[in-house]
Amino acid sequence: MKNLLKALYFGAFILLSAQTIAGGKIEDEAGWGIKLYLNASYGSSQSLLDTDSDHAFTLDLENTGENIKDKSIFPLIRLDYTLSNLKTQFSLGQGKENIIRGLSQVEVGVSHMLGKRELLELAYIPELPRFSKTWENPYGISVVRKKSKQSTQGVRIRWQNVLDTPFTFKYGYASSDTDDELSRQFLGLSPSQRSMLDRNDDYHRFTGEYPISTNDTTKITPILSYTRADTDGRAVGYNGYRIGLEAKHMVRKRHLTSVFLDYEHRKYLESNPVFNERQKGNEFGITATYSYLAPFGWEHARIIALAKYDRSTSDISFYKNKDVGISVGIGWEY
Repeated sequence: MKNLLKALYFGAFILLSAQTIAGGKIEDEAGWGIKLYLNASYGSSQSLLDTDSDHAFTLDLENTGENIKDKSIFPLIRLDYTLSNLKTQFSLGQGKENIIRGLSQVEVGVSHMLGKRELLELAYIPELPRFSKTWENPYGISVVRKKSKQSTQGVRIRWQNVLDTPFTFKYGYASSDTDDELSRQFLGLSPSQRSMLDRNDDYHRFTGEYPISTNDTTKITPILSYTRADTDGRAVGYNGYRIGLEAKHMVRKRHLTSVFLDYEHRKYLESNPVFNERQKGNEFGITATYSYLAPFGWEHARIIALAKYDRSTSDISFYKNKDVGISVGIGWEY
């Protein structure tokens, strides 16, 4: 559930904060900039891997768990500082881009113009304790499963308008380590089988985007990406192949709408000894966003609304999940 809410909050923020490159500069003025948003979200999630307390106990692994509903109010803050050359900017706060599209993290980054439109962006994504929980033993049956801290951090690189072309390249890396990794215990498995379930891992994602502008107010962007999950246990590691399509449309320079569709097919590396088969999985998501610029004549204000649907299918019921949510908020940018 927390991941769903995080996606809702940051998805809208990214849409409004998308960087516009013109004349070889990042901003029109040097100095500090701030973006502040307050969002209210409501959503539901259905997955046995969700660390909600209602999923702590299960009698079998052949179900997708209860449908858990949640709501929250969450602030977003981003600080930027642009140098006098208007080509270099340092930032702290919620990121404009992220390792896995649709989710985001607080980050520390720097952006620099390389040409009239070419931009290179580097960012470090630290661990966020609030969103770093997992089950010690996700396969526990007829016992109360306990939560464990999952330490995750990463870096990302975005090369926008490569060589002043419309093409954008992204690379993201994340490492994850579970403090109490017990998914290999209490299952009656051999040592070699238990080693296949270790979830400590490194993620690599490579993404290419090429926007197609139909006119000054509409932009359509096809997206291709490849993800490699190098886990210590090969039964939970995978190769992921994703295609996406994003469409944005501006009406009268005040109303911005966006729709993002994505589909990923995952090929897991080895057979899972708990279920005696190699997992095959697919993920589908759709996000629709609307923003209203300068409502009520407030020059720096924004009203935002977002709806999101994500669904993962698998030949193993335990790994299926579904997330649905909406978010509404207001923000100010200076």
